[in-house]
Amino acid sequence: DLPDVEFSQAGKKEDLDIAPSRIKVLHYWFSKSMLPFFHDRKKTDAILDIGCGQGLFLQFLKSAGFTNLSGIDVSREQIELARKRGLPVEEKDARAFFANTDNLYSVITALDVIEHIPRDELLTLFEKIFEHLLPGGRLIVQTPNATGLFSNQVIFDDLTHHSILTPASFRQLAESAGFTDISCMESTSSFRGWKGFCRKLLWRSVVFAARMARIAETGKKQTIWTENMVCVCRKPAAR
Repeated sequence: DLPDVEFSQAGKKEDLDIAPSRIKVLHYWFSKSMLPFFHDRKKTDAILDIGCGQGLFLQFLKSAGFTNLSGIDVSREQIELARKRGLPVEEKDARAFFANTDNLYSVITALDVIEHIPRDELLTLFEKIFEHLLPGGRLIVQTPNATGLFSNQVIFDDLTHHSILTPASFRQLAESAGFTDISCMESTSSFRGWKGFCRKLLWRSVVFAARMARIAETGKKQTIWTENMVCVCRKPAAR
């Protein structure tokens, strides 16, 4: 029986020793939270994972049948671990990688990455991602949610965090780079068992109270309350 977990709880990408049981949990979360965004993609489509770490998400995609995978990360230790998993990865940051490749991708992912990039460099990164996506290509991002209930803890608990976005500021960033069909959603745990059922009910109660407080104070509605959010956008198809 798998515990309730989300990606950031199951083991950080920089952790060098993640137990097989935790990898199993991660794969379960990937199957529920990430795989639906790949259902309209071919198994041979080119996929790039920025900040791939030791390749846990790439390994999941490989197990799901995707064959044209690649990843980049700035950590030599992480890249060595990914290579031991038999994954095609490079030790490069995104700027150096995009400056030296003409490859185009059907999907580019960046899970728990953009918060580590200075705000004044984000637009350049998104423009480069846009440039290296095929028409109709998709960008999938998970990042801390600045409108979450514990956003201050998320941004200040890690000295390498530079940027924290709201759904609205993510949309502004993506639109500025040329993306369309932009959507943000909660990045939730995969609740399982009776404990998960109780946690889910408690979370819904907390969110209801927070939503009422938000409306009472500002008259505004808010839909994304989780610590992290998943944001997806698309490069327009060629006409």
